[in-house]
Amino acid sequence: MNVDFIKAQVRLLQGASSSERETLIKNIGVCAGVIRPGEYVTPQRKHAITLWLQTNAVRLRLPQLPMDLSGHKPSHGSS
Repeated sequence: MNVDFIKAQVRLLQGASSSERETLIKNIGVCAGVIRPGEYVTPQRKHAITLWLQTNAVRLRLPQLPMDLSGHKPSHGSS
């Protein structure tokens, strides 16, 4: 597993378009061993990659994950 590559991909997630994000998430999943090269990123596989990122973020000292991948739900309530 190439930790520097995963860190770079996570940094790129911040300003990526929807299609770019899919590619970056797939790259992270393959590098992390969550999915195999050539596999489609189904919602279940994307969830598995997201869980892997959340679980390993501190250990690998990953940059801050985007809100939709960090496990924190944005609040929609009024104050």
